[in-house]
Amino acid sequence: MPFSDTVKIYEIVEFLNEYGSTLKFKPTPGKVILHDACHALREMGLYEQPRQMLRRVPDLEIIELDDHQACCGFGGTFSVKMSDLSLDMAGQKVNAIQRSGADFVVSLDGGCLMNIQSTAEGLGIKLRTKHVVEILADALLPDMDR
Repeated sequence: MPFSDTVKIYEIVEFLNEYGSTLKFKPTPGKVILHDACHALREMGLYEQPRQMLRRVPDLEIIELDDHQACCGFGGTFSVKMSDLSLDMAGQKVNAIQRSGADFVVSLDGGCLMNIQSTAEGLGIKLRTKHVVEILADALLPDMDR
């Protein structure tokens, strides 16, 4: 059955920004790097939405890399077909993240997070990665506290 023009499919941060205005979050001290996944940024136009949600978490600092829009090198089959270039791109991203002093790397894309994590491990660098929703879920206050 084809979708009609009235059906809207959301990325989770779009949905939370639109319908999650009553959500409250507990203070969560820490620094995160937000990695903009290529498809989310370039194809879906999702730049501000994840930042808006993360800014709602008290005491959470979002660090922006100078070249925050740079690809991590995953890109689906790109990482297989162009593995040397992919590894170089991922290595540059991982080194920039390490220099930032962030506690976590967060993204809307699990593939990006796995690529960043495995590249860091291969380089002997300890990085912690989480999906944006994991950060929000960990900080979410129960209904009774809203």
